[in-house]
Amino acid sequence: MTRWFLKFSAWLALALCLAATIVPVGFRPQVAIPPDADRILAFIVLGFLFALAYPSKSKLVALVLVAAAFAIEATQFLQPSRHPRIDDAAIKAVGAVLGVGLAWFLARLRQTSSRP
Repeated sequence: MTRWFLKFSAWLALALCLAATIVPVGFRPQVAIPPDADRILAFIVLGFLFALAYPSKSKLVALVLVAAAFAIEATQFLQPSRHPRIDDAAIKAVGAVLGVGLAWFLARLRQTSSRP
C-alpha cells in the first residue's frame, strides 16, 4: 500500500509541476518565495518522491527527471504568455537530482543505522 501511495504521489507531483509550468501566467500558483527557489524546491520534492517510489532505479529516475525538466520547460513554447528559459530548466534538473540524492542518502543512512 505504501509503495502504491508513493508512486501515486510522485506522478501527481509531476502532473502538478507540468500544470504549473504550462498554464498561462495569470493562473500560475503564487508563492511567497522567489521563482528559482520555487522551481528547485518543487523538483527536489519531485525527485525525492520518485526515488522513494522506485528505490531500485535511482539512476534512471534521476536521468528521466532531468530530461523531464527540460521537456516540461520546453512545453512553455505552447503558451504565448510563458517564456521558456534554459536556466529555468537547469534549476529544475538540479532540484530533481538533489531530491533523488537526498532519498538515496537517507536510504543508505537508514541501512547503516539498522545494522547490528
